[in-house]
Parts: sequence; structure tokens; C-alpha cells
Amino acid sequence: MGVTKFDHGKKVYATDVDGFPDEFLAAQKRVGEHFVTLKDGRKLCYMADGDPTGVPMICMHGGSEGKYMFLQKEPLPGIYMISTDRC
Repeated sequence: MGVTKFDHGKKVYATDVDGFPDEFLAAQKRVGEHFVTLKDGRKLCYMADGDPTGVPMICMHGGSEGKYMFLQKEPLPGIYMISTDRC
């Protein structure tokens, strides 16, 4: 697979990274983005991957990372992975 270059044509600071691997973008498209509205009106964005009848696995990232930190090339067999953006 190839690499899809960033729209802005720049690189990630202090690296040679100038795009996303196509397999990452394909996996990102597979899981999509979902939203839930919280009681106070805020919206929480999450991704879900795998068999919804499988064992749920809640993925909690840290720091300045996001939900796609846990994105796999293919769904994990028997696992329903759910990961949110920062709350």
C-alpha cells in the first residue's frame, strides 16, 4: 500500500512523515466516527471496531492521543473495541 499525502503538503514536525499510510486510512474508514450526546449537551466522539456481540474492550488513551491510537488493521476476533476521544 502507499501513502496519502497530507492536504497541506507539510511534514510532522521534526520527522519525515508527510502523510498517512493507505492501510491506516482504510481501517479508519471501516470503523468510522460515532457520537453520543451527554446529559450536559456535549458530544463525545468514539470509534467502535469488531463484533458487537464479542467481548467489549474499552480502550482508554492518555496524554494528547486520540481514539485511533488503538486502531487495528483488522478487527480482533471475538472483541468489540470501543475507544473515545478526549472527554
